This record gives sequence, structure tokens and C-alpha cells, in this order.
Amino acid sequence: MKDSARSLSLSQRMTVVFFLSCVLSAIFSAGAIILGGSNGLAVLRNYEWSMHYVHPAFLLPLFGLPLAISWSSLLENPKLARIVAIALGLFALLAPSYYLVGLPSSPKSIRTYVPPFVRFVDDLATREGLQYGVGGYWQARPATLLSKTGIRVYAVDNALQPLLWANNSEWYSKALKNRVIKPRIDFVILDDQIAHMTREQAVQVMGEPTREERFENTRVLIYRNAVPRP
Repeated sequence: MKDSARSLSLSQRMTVVFFLSCVLSAIFSAGAIILGGSNGLAVLRNYEWSMHYVHPAFLLPLFGLPLAISWSSLLENPKLARIVAIALGLFALLAPSYYLVGLPSSPKSIRTYVPPFVRFVDDLATREGLQYGVGGYWQARPATLLSKTGIRVYAVDNALQPLLWANNSEWYSKALKNRVIKPRIDFVILDDQIAHMTREQAVQVMGEPTREERFENTRVLIYRNAVPRP
């Protein structure tokens, strides 16, 4: 065993390290989600959504299996090894291509796509002169990234505190156009699917809104006389 290990070249040893890293990554990522308690797994009971945290477990068969086969004594024949490598490479290319071809094509260009909710917030911002708002993570991201009017929506938790694990802390303390002043939060978006911020929680922090707008299952609280948050 020691002699065979010594006979391995540097590239072979690095390949072994890479393969073992993939295996351990797949095992520990799944273990972390199950033992650590993912929100999507433990709270929402959404097992399919939780699977995006364990992607190494799905990439391992695609890349690790060909690697393991290449070490097999059955492939000592260079011609056979070449045929197997080409076959596996074609499979890895054609399998995802088959599913991509079957996906429905979008009727609009991705550059012009704006979700209905974001169009609603844009129209509201134009009518009301809104610029800065807060909301749940899954509301803040599309509204900020896909807005055509340049509005900014910053993600907050249920207590309207900054959600810093995926955001820049300066967003909450410095306005976009003037970095010296704080952003004036003039609207709050409720009813995020993940962050269940209630109207009562928003009122406790921001006070009573001037008025309330609704789009489908989403409410927007408007603060006409908003002041910069402390």
C-alpha cells in the first residue's frame, strides 16, 4: 500500500485530494442542513427548496463517478479508457442540454422583464415620489434590481432591523445619492413569503402610515412625512 502511494505522481495525488474533497463536501453539506436545521427544511417543510443547499451531493455523481471509473483496473486499456471518457463526457453535456431545450422560451427579453409586483411599486413610486423602502428579502431583491425608476428596497427582519447577512450595512445608514445623510424610508412592503412582518410590527417602528396600497397579496405602507431612521 505504501509503495503504491509513493508511486503516485503529484497530479494523481491532487486528483485524489479533489475527489475526497467532493465526497466530504457532499456528506458534510447534507449533514449541516439536517443536523443544523435549515429554515426551509425545519420551518417551511419545503424539502425540494432545501436541496439547493446540498448541491455537492448532486454534482458528485456527475463528476466524481467518471473520475472513480478512470481509476478502475478495468480501464487499464488506453483505448477502452478513451471510449469511456468520451461517452461520459457526452452524457454530461447532453443530459442537461435535453432539459434546457425542453424549457419554455420566454416571450420577452430578460433585459426588459419586470415582474408585475415591481411594476406596481414603480408606478407607486412615480405617483408618490417614493425612493427608499424596506421589506422582506424576497421583495427587496427583485424590486431593487429590476426597478426602472431607481427605487431602493432594503431587506429587514420582522423587527424592521437590517438584514445584514446578505446586504451591505451602509445601505441602511447612507443615502444612495448623498452618502452624508441617511436614507429616508418612505414606504414599507409587507407580506413577504419568508419574512412574515406584520402591519403591527411596522407601525410599532415607523408609526402609522399616511395610507396603504395593496397589490394582489402584498400591502405597501406609505409614509409621506417620513424622517431618516436613527
